[in-house]
Amino acid sequence: MAERSDLRTVLIDADKYAQVCDMVSQHKHRSLLLRSLVEAYGLLNQVLVLPPTILPLQELMKFHTQPYLKALQRASRQESIEQEDREAFGLEDECAGFINVYEHAALIAGGTYVAVQSLIEGTADVAMNWGGGRHHAKKDSAAGFCWINDIVLGILKLLENGFQRVLYIDLDVHHGDGVEDAFLYSSKVFTVSIHHSSQGYFPGTGLLNQCGIGKGLNYCINIPLQQGATDETLTYVFDRIITAVKTVYRPDVCVLQLGADGLANDPLGKFNFTTNGLKHCLDSVLSWGIPVLMLGGGGYVPLNVAKCWTELTAAAVRQQLPRDVPDHEYFPLYGPDFTIDIKPNGRPNDNTSDYVQVVCGIIESRLSQLKESNDMDVT
Repeated sequence: MAERSDLRTVLIDADKYAQVCDMVSQHKHRSLLLRSLVEAYGLLNQVLVLPPTILPLQELMKFHTQPYLKALQRASRQESIEQEDREAFGLEDECAGFINVYEHAALIAGGTYVAVQSLIEGTADVAMNWGGGRHHAKKDSAAGFCWINDIVLGILKLLENGFQRVLYIDLDVHHGDGVEDAFLYSSKVFTVSIHHSSQGYFPGTGLLNQCGIGKGLNYCINIPLQQGATDETLTYVFDRIITAVKTVYRPDVCVLQLGADGLANDPLGKFNFTTNGLKHCLDSVLSWGIPVLMLGGGGYVPLNVAKCWTELTAAAVRQQLPRDVPDHEYFPLYGPDFTIDIKPNGRPNDNTSDYVQVVCGIIESRLSQLKESNDMDVT
């Protein structure tokens, strides 16, 4: 693979793709703002832009069940669905659906497929689909504004095409439950989720003691952080644990979910991150010299999402952005400071040094067990 200074980078985009991604009311305008800001900074000229394609039913069925997909198609056409089926398939509350929800989800999944294909073919070292990262969807149900799990489908495609050790890192404030569940019994995919966990907080999973089953034992790491986690909390945990995972697992590709709902002031988040914390994690992964798939996720302050993912796009093409937002169509929205910076707030950090040390110590113990097991398998 190329040195970092020569990385070839793909970005999934096309006319009206932003509008499709923004069809979810809770994500309204964020992809449009993102695309405009990326273009305003001149970043579209530094990536290979590839259009998404609607993923066919047979490809979606490599993970999702046919009855669920058929129900999602009915929801997409606004046809009547029995309440029992709505409950069974998760097509209620935040996932009740809307006109063309199936096409919306299949196009986003297709975007991740196109990004993955560029890594498989070797035309890209880094591929981004900011519309992707829908980590909550299960094989037979929707959840958390996620209807199709593009991440699982993308990972399966990587495995089908010669990649043998996939490292999945989830930095969304919510636990990456759908991806973890899909590979809970597998050693071919190592899942790591750094998220908030507390009583009643969605999705209610991702506890420290959840670490895989059977052949997947210890190939799953959950790092539940208390509210108020800062960039310093994130980068300390990331550097300590992810470095150890890389050493033990030796991944040949990394899938990185970069949800922006851990940023300060997100209405659904509990953390106090800025872009700097996420960028530190991304820079670390990009330095490994393996293919990287970058995906979006949560994020419910559209301007902050646009700022964050624009700066992460710049990191992928090795650019340091000017702090002042360039003049463009949506420039007035970035007042009163008109900068790309996201500032932390005064939320207290409940992650004490003792708590972080205990969590890291437990995880490191499991990684030592995994290393010993792998060494025995080699001999």
